[in-house]
Amino acid sequence: MELPNQLQQIENAKQMLEQYDHRIENEDLNLGSYTQFDFSFLQHLEIHKLTIWYCSDNVLLVSSTIKELDLSSCDITNIDELQLDNLEVLNVSMNKLTEIINIGRFKKLKSLDLSLNRHINLSGIQSLKNLEVLDIHLCYKVENFSLLTQLPSLKELNMREGYANLSVLKDMVQLTKLNVCNNQLEDINLLSSLINLEYLDICYNKIVDADPLKFLVKLTKLDISGLDLQNFSFLKSLKNLRKLGFTSQNKNYNQISDLVQLTKLHLECCDLNNINFLSSLKNLEYLNLHGNHGIDLTALQHLEKLSYLDIGGCYHRGCYHFCYTEEIPLAIDISPLKYVVTLKQLDLRYSELNSISALKHLVHLQQLNLEGNECLVDITPLQYLTQLNTLSLMSCNVYEISALRPLVNLVSLNLESKQTINLNPLNKLVKLTSLEVREADFKTIEDHPNFKELVLNKYMKESSDYVHISVRKMDTIDTGTTALRTNQTKYQSFKARYNLTKLQIDSLLQQQVRKQESFFNNIAQLFNILCEAFQ
Repeated sequence: MELPNQLQQIENAKQMLEQYDHRIENEDLNLGSYTQFDFSFLQHLEIHKLTIWYCSDNVLLVSSTIKELDLSSCDITNIDELQLDNLEVLNVSMNKLTEIINIGRFKKLKSLDLSLNRHINLSGIQSLKNLEVLDIHLCYKVENFSLLTQLPSLKELNMREGYANLSVLKDMVQLTKLNVCNNQLEDINLLSSLINLEYLDICYNKIVDADPLKFLVKLTKLDISGLDLQNFSFLKSLKNLRKLGFTSQNKNYNQISDLVQLTKLHLECCDLNNINFLSSLKNLEYLNLHGNHGIDLTALQHLEKLSYLDIGGCYHRGCYHFCYTEEIPLAIDISPLKYVVTLKQLDLRYSELNSISALKHLVHLQQLNLEGNECLVDITPLQYLTQLNTLSLMSCNVYEISALRPLVNLVSLNLESKQTINLNPLNKLVKLTSLEVREADFKTIEDHPNFKELVLNKYMKESSDYVHISVRKMDTIDTGTTALRTNQTKYQSFKARYNLTKLQIDSLLQQQVRKQESFFNNIAQLFNILCEAFQ
């Protein structure tokens, strides 16, 4: 067979794969979940990254070009039949592996993910002298854990929720990143020798004394959330710390004010009311205060570099009304936000807001989440936020959206209302590619030229009202379960009712069966083409 014909047939094979969501792009191949066939043809393709999902048996793969392989959730019990000389990244998480005795043949392996293989024997791993990244989180029974000390190149280790014997860690001084979250740790003296650590996560352990951390002066990111610490003096020694995760009911936060170099801070659910101690953190760019009820936001005006703020769920717990047996939540005062003009992302979910007038000053906002503010009706202040590209009004009571007309940069919008919404103000938003409307009735929506995702999801008697609609450039369709009962009559009535020029409804129950039958028929043709091409 002549070479041009071979190339043409291979190209045809690629196109056939692409037709069924098995894509070859930039030398990557995703074989999805339909993997009941022989993979021998892969050795003839220049593939650098391969992903296979939900394979039903152990996989025989032979390739000299594959550098990255993802076999997560494939239900495999061993990897002995992988013949991949140049493999550098291997993900075999969420399988049924119990041993990796022959893994040493992957001499070039740099990253290995064994997570969620609940019982794993690490014997053989000591041969991976080039291994830099290892993930064994949620491996509840790990045998031969001490072999990790024989990995001279290992820099990153994730053993979250593993309950392993961590005593060997003291000898792994080359580590730069370590996650031992939720491991029932009580004593962390063994960590004091890991002087090269830059990232450390010790959250949700039984640690009450974190003083040994003062020796880890290279730390740039630290998570101590959920620890019952009484003394935070060790933080003064961490001059390079930039990101701090801190979730606690401890009232002594003043020592955080000395960490003037911080750029990212998590303080969610800390029972905070007063945050004046944050005033000195002039370099702070990211701040999460989610779930601190009744918080006073006045101190935020001093954070001149703040670009991300989460104060969702920070409503006042309120008081008991004589007619009710439960607390009545009240909105916090968000007026101080008008001074934080550097904000680009703001999360105000479930804050019991009924007014957002302070937001009109935040002209640099790009992403805004107002979900769950059921008393919010008037969104007029949003008309000034012309830089917004993402807006969520889910579970609000908004029905008048003319204020959105000036938002020419809006790309994604989520709406939900118990009243009729006129969607006409959206027609001129040429950058809008994703629209979701839930639980709202609406009179008309035109065929927008740029929609890639349009979800019209509302509670009505007819199941046809739960549909996902494909218009022109649509590339994301996620059919709701009730749409399985959609028939042709309802399809036509829905199309006419909402004046859509193009409407496609996937009845998943029927379409998926036909798609699978067609897929397997064409896969057979694919292998015939490949076999002929390489004869």
